[in-house]
Amino acid sequence: MGEKELTADIVSQVFLKAFVNIGNYKITTAPFSSWLYRIAINECNEYFRKTKKEQLVLLNKTFAEELYVDMFNEDMLEELRARLPLVLEKLKEEEFRLVELRFLEGLGFKEVADILDMTESYARVRTYRVLDKLRRLF
Repeated sequence: MGEKELTADIVSQVFLKAFVNIGNYKITTAPFSSWLYRIAINECNEYFRKTKKEQLVLLNKTFAEELYVDMFNEDMLEELRARLPLVLEKLKEEEFRLVELRFLEGLGFKEVADILDMTESYARVRTYRVLDKLRRLF
């Protein structure tokens, strides 16, 4: 979120909503954390919708390199590193969310699928389609 106090407020809202709605939680094969992620994503989306602010994404070196290695060979890392922020801006919100959960958060396809309420195979297919789109944009 870019601001410590704002982040704390949103985290508080997430856990308050989870506490209030714990009776609605259904035990499935998905981990409990997926349910919390879903609430957190909804809270962040609501904040950005209400305030009409743009989402801030901090790219760390590890995230960038994992994404590059999945898309290209390692010889191109420096050139690609400079272009990544511009390319990520061209993704739709749902496409970016897949990349964010898979590479920035380091989640597996099963967890991504549970968080985004889709099947694991669809999460895998969508992720690879987004990676193909990123390759074309690069």
